[in-house]
Amino acid sequence: MPGDSYCRKCGSDMIVKDTFRDEKARPFTPRDSTGLPPERNWAEKDTLVTAPADIMAPPAAPYKSPLAIDREARDAAGKSNLDRVKGWNWGAFIFGWIWCFGNGLFKAGFVALIATVFQLGFIVNIFLGIGGNEMLWKEKRFRSVEEFKGIQRRWTIAAFLLIFAVIGLIFIAAILGSTQ
Repeated sequence: MPGDSYCRKCGSDMIVKDTFRDEKARPFTPRDSTGLPPERNWAEKDTLVTAPADIMAPPAAPYKSPLAIDREARDAAGKSNLDRVKGWNWGAFIFGWIWCFGNGLFKAGFVALIATVFQLGFIVNIFLGIGGNEMLWKEKRFRSVEEFKGIQRRWTIAAFLLIFAVIGLIFIAAILGSTQ
């Protein structure tokens, strides 16, 4: 009779039919007078009682929300744009941890800062120069590839201005040092 038996695993009501039992399956336990299943003995080993394969329905496709579908489309477009933003990044190479913090890559920025403290900054800067664009494109949102490239172009200009300024100061110091 429906409602008299329950599943030992989940406690839901089950209809007991002889066609669903086999030698390995245990019979369902009837409910007590309160209508609740008796306390479960956790030491018992569970055995699943399953229906024969010919009457089981195929599994349904998983539900995808509209947001998940939109995310998949954006990710597909992002992968095609990822190829357009890959390449060497002079701003990331020259500025290292400053570039990371300036672009909102805080985890990479802390790693680069710690590496710089332990005299490994050059190695991390090479890594940022090679993979910085890809890392930034995946981590942050940009309206377009052109916006991304424009921001990175400004970092590159700043990096070269810093290099020329340092070279100019060294040249001036060399000239002034040789005249004395």
